[in-house]
Amino acid sequence: MSKANVVLQLRGIKKRFPGVQALKGVDFDLYENEIHALVGENGAGKTTLMNVLTGVTRKDAGEILFKGKKIEIRHPSQARALGIAYVTQELSLCENLSVMENVVLGMEPVSKRLVKTIAWGEVKRKAQDVLAKVGLKIDLQRRVRELSLPDRYKVELAKALFIKPKVLILDEPTVAFSAADVQHLFNLLRLLRREGCSTVFITHHIEEVFELADRVSVLRDGCLVGTRKVDSSLTSGELIKMMTGKESFYTRSKGNKRDKEILRVEGLTTKVISDINMNLFEGEILGVAGLAGAGRTELLEALFGARRIVKGKIYINGKIVKPQSPSIMIKQKVCYVPEDRRKKGLFLSLSVSRNIGVLSMDQHVRYGLLLERDERRTIKQYIDQLRIVPPSLDRAVALLSGGNQQKVLLARALKSGAKILLLNDPTRGIDVGAKFELYDFIHNLTQRGISIILVSSDLDELLGLSDRIAVMYQGRMVAILERTEATKEIVLRYMFGNTEK
Repeated sequence: MSKANVVLQLRGIKKRFPGVQALKGVDFDLYENEIHALVGENGAGKTTLMNVLTGVTRKDAGEILFKGKKIEIRHPSQARALGIAYVTQELSLCENLSVMENVVLGMEPVSKRLVKTIAWGEVKRKAQDVLAKVGLKIDLQRRVRELSLPDRYKVELAKALFIKPKVLILDEPTVAFSAADVQHLFNLLRLLRREGCSTVFITHHIEEVFELADRVSVLRDGCLVGTRKVDSSLTSGELIKMMTGKESFYTRSKGNKRDKEILRVEGLTTKVISDINMNLFEGEILGVAGLAGAGRTELLEALFGARRIVKGKIYINGKIVKPQSPSIMIKQKVCYVPEDRRKKGLFLSLSVSRNIGVLSMDQHVRYGLLLERDERRTIKQYIDQLRIVPPSLDRAVALLSGGNQQKVLLARALKSGAKILLLNDPTRGIDVGAKFELYDFIHNLTQRGISIILVSSDLDELLGLSDRIAVMYQGRMVAILERTEATKEIVLRYMFGNTEK
């Protein structure tokens, strides 16, 4: 694209906050009719750069050019007047107002009469149009406080589209959405591109970059690493390296002495899995590989007491245990982190604090009363330890990124006192920076004597993290491989049912 196609230019943008240089002279270009992904690890400066562009934050140095003309944006209202709409992670809706009032707030059409009044008929028609565009069919008079988080986000998006923007900025818009909502959003952004709107799309998900974006810019530590066209010449590995500065983020296990057996399973059978025999040692990571439907999730659920066991025995520290319910297994210091954290793990409408503390409130009860200050102080320690961002106890967990939501679940498990962690695809759908942190944290847990059974759909992840790998096929455990003998070829052979040597 030529320079004539550039709708927006940021040059040498600098911003310092107390104790940190958030932006170190960042350049950024946005072309007409493009979807431009902006990626980087937490703290890379993505949101700060967009806050500067839209007048939320004052820049310390640099310049902004809009359609070739130098401009100064000191307030979000100036950005909106230019046709720049910004949908942030922190929604800016007025919860006590109706959906319609929120969509048009501050931009209400007025009548052409001598005495100006709001043209409510026109307001209703325009509000209905933009809400239909974002896929929300709802009573316009309904109060925003009554809506679910995904529907609130759609109202916020409709509010942005109401001004018919030339530039639309979305900061992690898919965090609160289902898969169907994500696809609807992507189709909408493609439609807006055809209609002449350019989009800056901040995301932590590499797969979204390749599915949606025309170009991608990478920030790291407040600097622009580079901008690339999203085509067949760009690989996910290259993008990961740009984001993290590392070739690979898999840390090979150093092995485990296996001095103490902490878990033994004999003949475990449910309606889905049959005759499972396995053991787990203190401080060990036992990976579990298998195709979809092989019984990996069912195995973890059975061990956690969330699935009825037909027969078999489970020993923890040499003593037989009957996992009749999750509460029993939690008391045995076993905790399960499910693969679908939003549906099966988190209470999305509750705070980070309540999500972390839900299994361990009894630790802070004295004489029948919850010592809330004591509980919050302990929870804050886990937030700091796992580097949950933002480090807020009261933030709704639904508003966190996928990686930070996963950290909340790990914090919950650790606070419950778990010594055996059952992790089901713990890095599914999170950004590479968060994966680095989780991998390091998982290894640190094993150094503290915590044992982990790790189910993952990413075979490279299993090979990189596990001390041993158990392979399941059609409900049976067909092999348990030492890390020294577990290659991708061998594991795949067992995963497809070929058990011949």
